[in-house]
Amino acid sequence: MAIERRIGLAALMVLDVSPAKQVILAAETDYIHVGLRLILATPTELVYATVGDTPLIREVERRLKEIGIKVLYIEIFRLKPDTRVINFLPVLETGICLGASQVLLGPVMILIKIV
Repeated sequence: MAIERRIGLAALMVLDVSPAKQVILAAETDYIHVGLRLILATPTELVYATVGDTPLIREVERRLKEIGIKVLYIEIFRLKPDTRVINFLPVLETGICLGASQVLLGPVMILIKIV
């Protein structure tokens, strides 16, 4: 009996490609999960329309269904003294629509369940 390994392609490994392409790369490299960066971690990263009902998010949803890859987590939620958690709500809603069950929190980098 095969044991499900909850190992996925991390967004940090492929930041130079769109989230939709990350799903394809995960499948091509035999991962069963993918972690998607919906919030920029640095000002030098490529900017994608990753929050809400955008064409890119619809493409990601389509690819996830077609290929069978699952979103394990979304990232990266930086917690600072001035953080207003309510501002994360649209990102969390997008992640839930994509099937994510966890979020990556920083600065310590821990995963927590969201559903």
